[in-house]
Amino acid sequence: MKSEDKWLFAGAALLGGIALLEGRRKAHAAEAPRRPPPGVRLPVDGLGEVRRIQDKSDPAPGDIVTVRGYQGEQVQLQRCAATRYQAMLAAARRDGIQAPLLELTSGYRSAAYQKTLFDRALARYGSYAEARKWVAPPGTSSHQSGRAIDLKMSTRYSNDSSNVSALRSEPAYRWMERNGARFGFAPYSREPWHYELHESECRAAGQGGGTMNLALAAGAAYLAFKAGVI
Repeated sequence: MKSEDKWLFAGAALLGGIALLEGRRKAHAAEAPRRPPPGVRLPVDGLGEVRRIQDKSDPAPGDIVTVRGYQGEQVQLQRCAATRYQAMLAAARRDGIQAPLLELTSGYRSAAYQKTLFDRALARYGSYAEARKWVAPPGTSSHQSGRAIDLKMSTRYSNDSSNVSALRSEPAYRWMERNGARFGFAPYSREPWHYELHESECRAAGQGGGTMNLALAAGAAYLAFKAGVI
């Protein structure tokens, strides 16, 4: 290979390495909680509801991680959501919210598992309209994105539609009201145990682009290796 070609491939490898480091820097920055400016509220939709997850497609298999949940259950989350959740839980513990409060009771759900839950809701509530108030039909649940979480809110009351008012008086719920937005988690008014990390939160933090940076670096390094530069 000509000398100038080797320099070209070496330059590509360098640029790929820089891109990889930048992706890691952005991913690290996403771990730090962000406090909204005073007076700034989470974005809302036309009905006044806090903006919910729009992209409900499954995460890539390599973007799903496992986090310890309530009673030791292994709960799957999208990687960005897991990072934010773990930082949020650590902050809650520092503020005196003790285990098992705010531990995960649910995270990523496949469409097949969501169908099982919805069928149970149909049997309980008796109609499609009433069931979907509490359980999303398969394919429409924000849990399928891996960025929706259900949290243990009380040691006295279960996460159930019959306990909504009681759960809103619990210390864990009040802590989430004050602090959830710092970590990007938006509440769902109907269910005090349910919080969502909008897809824009991960895009703004640069997560999701890290895979592209890694591919760029790996490809450039491979070409440089083949050229005999590295």
